[in-house]
Amino acid sequence: MFSRFFLIVALAKLWEPRMLGEYGIFLALVTISTMFVSASFYNYSMREISSNTKNQWCFIIQHQIVAQLILIVISLIAILLLLFSNFIEIKYLFWFFLILFFEVLNQNIQYLLIAMHKQIASSLVMLFRFGVWVYIVLFLMYTNQEFNTIETVFFAWTLGSIPALILGSFFIYREVPLWRWVRVDRNKLRRGFKVGLVLFVIDLTVAAFFVLDRLYLEELGLLDALGVYIFYITLVMGFLNFLEPSVFSFLYPKMVENYQKGNKDIFLKLFNELKIQTIVIGVILICSLWLLLPYILDWIDKEIYFSYMSTFTMLLITGGIYALSMVPHYGLYAMKQDVWNMIISISTLFLLIITVQFEISTVATLSVATSLLISFVWMLLAKWIVFNSLRKRLFVA
Repeated sequence: MFSRFFLIVALAKLWEPRMLGEYGIFLALVTISTMFVSASFYNYSMREISSNTKNQWCFIIQHQIVAQLILIVISLIAILLLLFSNFIEIKYLFWFFLILFFEVLNQNIQYLLIAMHKQIASSLVMLFRFGVWVYIVLFLMYTNQEFNTIETVFFAWTLGSIPALILGSFFIYREVPLWRWVRVDRNKLRRGFKVGLVLFVIDLTVAAFFVLDRLYLEELGLLDALGVYIFYITLVMGFLNFLEPSVFSFLYPKMVENYQKGNKDIFLKLFNELKIQTIVIGVILICSLWLLLPYILDWIDKEIYFSYMSTFTMLLITGGIYALSMVPHYGLYAMKQDVWNMIISISTLFLLIITVQFEISTVATLSVATSLLISFVWMLLAKWIVFNSLRKRLFVA
């Protein structure tokens, strides 16, 4: 996770804000397209793996593969429509599809490893997927001006994805005790698609939060401001993403497992651990980033970034609220209350679309950041209220 943080800081030093904005749009489109292709079926598989013995894992993973092949065919049309909307330049299309291919496979592998309680193996996959190559490519870009291009980053990203795919596949192969081909259970697939559709809407809505804000600034023609905004929001979310491997991926699979087994006391204990660790580590991360930022900006040495400090402050608060909202989100997920998560996420997106039209501030980036904050405060409150209500109802002694 630190590699993502380091990459965006280094690119801000190397590139002009417009070029950074171009890279940010590409990154956002890869993220949202990955969600289209996977359609969150892996979330269903994760819950099934956490709820079943190892003897059933082969069956679950094979159905995951079949579902993924079906989803690739279905989602291809949607992705092509997205690309032909001129959000991405033609010269980047080859890299887009190549990176998308590896991202879909590696994302599936990583989440399966997390469901198997193999967090260290998942972290190793992430190290290759978005770690080692970052430092190599940045060294090349610093020492040779010819490599200082967006295409160089895409090439390195692809190279890093290959060992991640091989290593992750090996870990999964070794973890499943018995591999044998099984007949496809169509009812199982239907149930997976039904659950996955709800989870897909949730993931897609969340991704839309971090795409619409950028597209809004791009439509206004504020390309330099867009680059600065992408730098700050990537910095904040990249820093807070440390919560994923350090807190979330360790605790929520256990929450799913214990809720399914009816261990309500253990489930609530794990939920409280999730809440406390998220708050403590989140506060530490936010304070650390706040203290580090002046030194980062001095090193980048570009005046435009200093001009948008109010936007950074707003995004830092917004990121903290978003991270905290993930606590009741995982609680509802473990309790299979996906519809509630979906309803709240959709309502949050509508609130964002409405508030961003009001132009809360004369500074466009600050206006967008404030709209995000208002929307995420609503999402946090709504999820906490629903979770507490359902907990009291479902866990009556």
